[in-house]
Amino acid sequence: MYSGICSAIGDSSYTTFDGKMFSFTTTCEQSLLALGSVLVTQQNLHCGTSGLCGKKVVVSVGAMKIELAKGMDLKVGGVVFPDGNYRWVVGTCSVALP
Repeated sequence: MYSGICSAIGDSSYTTFDGKMFSFTTTCEQSLLALGSVLVTQQNLHCGTSGLCGKKVVVSVGAMKIELAKGMDLKVGGVVFPDGNYRWVVGTCSVALP
């Protein structure tokens, strides 16, 4: 089994699983992970006249989607969870593919 960490921090800083750093200042959707039926994408959002700031992150495993976006309710599998203050999501995930 292999393990690794990738990250999207701030408005444009990305680190890949092999530790390489990149900077993208765009609202295009970026793929952080695409492996079999697992897909993690991230998107910068416009932040008034100050450029880009917030992000939308979508974690997809098969047909199940978890959507996180600044200023929006948490959405899991199409179900909205309006209560709470979802600012940080920290977790560990293992995916085994044949």
